[in-house]
Amino acid sequence: RVNITPAGKKTVTLADNWNGKKFNSPNDLILDSKGRVYFTDPRYGGDEKREIDTESVYRIDTDGKVTQIIKDVEKPNGIVISPDGKTLYVADNNPAEKGARHLLSFPLKEDGTVGEKKILYTFKG
Repeated sequence: RVNITPAGKKTVTLADNWNGKKFNSPNDLILDSKGRVYFTDPRYGGDEKREIDTESVYRIDTDGKVTQIIKDVEKPNGIVISPDGKTLYVADNNPAEKGARHLLSFPLKEDGTVGEKKILYTFKG
């Protein structure tokens, strides 16, 4: 789940599922200037049955709606938005021998959706 703990207050869950299915392992997150939360959901460890087959990137809107915005990654781990709010950067870090190891960028649209993926850097070894 993705939680927030305001100073001096109780923890509040922002999201614990997508389309009624539990997330894999929400990991890194970033907020945009509109208060939306973007987070990675890789699968690290554990052998229990997964409810979501992909390892993806999601957005939580200020009204609580959760949207899967990127699913053409192998193991998203690391996320940031450019200072001008126009680009979303994601590290795709699959440790498997032939797994993806890229720094990716996506144009970030005003509505919180993303454009076409661009590989900025491929990590070797």
